[in-house]
Amino acid sequence: MIRRMMAVSVVSLLMAALAVPVLASHQVPGGSFTDDDGSVHEGYIEALVAEGITTGCGEGLFCPDDPVTRGQMAAFLNRALPLPAGSGDSFVDDDESVFESDIERLAASGVTRGCNPPTNDRFCPDDPVTRGAMAAFLVRAFGYSDGVGSDAFSDDDSSVFESDIERLAAAGVTVGCNPPDNTLFCPDDPVTRAQMATFLGRALGLTPDTPPPTTSTSIGGSTSTTSDDSTTTTDDDGSTTSTTSGGGGATVDIDARDFVFDPADVIIDAGDTVRVTNSQGSHNIIWVDMEDPGQPTGTGWVESRVFDDSDAGESFDFYCSLHGTAGGAGMAGSVTVNP
Repeated sequence: MIRRMMAVSVVSLLMAALAVPVLASHQVPGGSFTDDDGSVHEGYIEALVAEGITTGCGEGLFCPDDPVTRGQMAAFLNRALPLPAGSGDSFVDDDESVFESDIERLAASGVTRGCNPPTNDRFCPDDPVTRGAMAAFLVRAFGYSDGVGSDAFSDDDSSVFESDIERLAAAGVTVGCNPPDNTLFCPDDPVTRAQMATFLGRALGLTPDTPPPTTSTSIGGSTSTTSDDSTTTTDDDGSTTSTTSGGGGATVDIDARDFVFDPADVIIDAGDTVRVTNSQGSHNIIWVDMEDPGQPTGTGWVESRVFDDSDAGESFDFYCSLHGTAGGAGMAGSVTVNP
């Protein structure tokens, strides 16, 4: 009863926290990651990014087909829900895990009991999570209770997680694993990171935020992406070059997608205004003067910067505070002012 009351309280707090809508204006063509384009789960992956629940698996990737480990599951749920802090060392096998604090919070809230019943002094943080086990995690975390006995699927009758699976189906979090029939749940299959994004996004009531597709053309051995005033060409070897028209007092538009994952230099003239946009709107741009990199020249909702004569001969890095960090794999680039 105490655990159920805690789950209800956690979900109530969560619904209030999610009152702020996802801002689609932040989306760049192709979205936050390069390896999930075209995935049916991409919209929920982006929704989780916007809520700060995932940052990917590194280097601008999400690794959508990788199985979710029990440690990663703990991190997903801890970021998604306001779970209480753990009070002790619940398990003997997670001391070296980067997810230890997340695991402790799951134990403190009753979402996990361990992986070696009846002793349950181990968590098995590196083991993959099956779809059945995932159902149990989510049912405990969100306090689902309806649906037991509904027999939604034909392949879970012998699973210890059958009641959890039925509750998940009744809550609309799962529809099955064999569309369009969806008569199966595949309880023993591992959950992929992309599937987990959809399960968690539905449980949280998030709206899928599918980014616009990337527009590119292949010519010979190169791929070119073009905006109104700039062209970026990426060769087979991965090198990138950009050219942008300047002219002293001109407004230079840079398409944000030109700089996703492949920062490149744009040469402009003193007096020009550089504006970073894409088809979905402006970005939260931070400009960094590389002569004094510790002092960003603009923060907040800054979509442009005017470069004057004092900037001639200097370089400026820019990045979006939502999509990447300076020198990172997100939306970033460089502007060099003509001497």
